[in-house]
Amino acid sequence: MASKFGFDIGGKKSPDAIYPEIYPVVVGSTEFIRNLFDVRVRIVGNDTVRTYIEHLTKDNKAPFWRCGC
Repeated sequence: MASKFGFDIGGKKSPDAIYPEIYPVVVGSTEFIRNLFDVRVRIVGNDTVRTYIEHLTKDNKAPFWRCGC
């Protein structure tokens, strides 16, 4: 995965390891965020289960930065 983002982890024993140096690159990538959309989430205090994108868009009539939280 690291090589996909241009990082050389040569010499490391485990090719599956994700090193802290690449977290911002991975988490900030469009592919990572897009893959979150189909993740099933359960709403706290409710038995509703829906996808992350449904959760983000279902009940929100205004953008999160205007919610007055």
